[in-house]
Amino acid sequence: TVTVVRNKFGPNAQSVTLTVPESTDPVTWSYRVNATDRDSDVLTCRIASNSKALEYFEIDARTCVLTIKKRLDTDPDNTNPYQIQVQISDNGDPPKSQSIMVTVNVPRDLFTPTFNLPASRTIDERTTDGTLVYDTTANDQDRQGQLVCEMLGTYPATIYFEVNRDTCDVFVKRSPALDPDGTTQYTVRVKVYDSAYPDNSREGELTIEVNRNVFPPVFAISDVQFNLDDDFPSGEIVYNLTASDLDNDVLRSVLGANYQRQPQRVPACIRHFGRSVQSG
Repeated sequence: TVTVVRNKFGPNAQSVTLTVPESTDPVTWSYRVNATDRDSDVLTCRIASNSKALEYFEIDARTCVLTIKKRLDTDPDNTNPYQIQVQISDNGDPPKSQSIMVTVNVPRDLFTPTFNLPASRTIDERTTDGTLVYDTTANDQDRQGQLVCEMLGTYPATIYFEVNRDTCDVFVKRSPALDPDGTTQYTVRVKVYDSAYPDNSREGELTIEVNRNVFPPVFAISDVQFNLDDDFPSGEIVYNLTASDLDNDVLRSVLGANYQRQPQRVPACIRHFGRSVQSG
């Protein structure tokens, strides 16, 4: 009597984890389950899994190629991951089988980026180019790419401020002191988004107040005394007053400004002396 042991070995395959973008076109994606059999039996595959796996995936029984049945971004439950149990049979005598798990991770854009805006800051009009105005903090709970920030056009803020594309920080682009209109409030509008999902963005505003003409003019000497002969020539310089201004404003002077509304009280010194508006 000769006993023949047939179909000694069953199928052999390993579980695997895959990543598939939710926007994947079903026509373009496939995965072949890598299974072998030492008896050289003809293997067949089937999905023996939950309803979600059966709804969105299918497998060719003869080739064991797994494909997407319907678009993953149409799943109202935003399933992630899909657990697909694949049963592999060798169809031998007696038949043997093995089950493996194909885990399909689907990154989904479920959250909109956030940042610490709106906010407000106050700066001096003499703030120089490149100065950090606001340290912006941006986050995204399901970031897939890189967070990107853009400054939206709000005149005249776009002339004097800029937003770092990578850090979202706001900097002085051009000193506000150069603004011929002397604007005291600028609105910087910022948009942040995940580079993988640019359509899912958030906008915020930074209000920048500018202190202008902070410092008053200061005379180099506050009190000056001198003696003149009564025949001192008219029109000659008696004394050159000097003054400075930390705001670098153009200085002009008026002699006896406090008496302009009460000319009858003008002292004799003002009636006999004058002052250059530009030079002092």
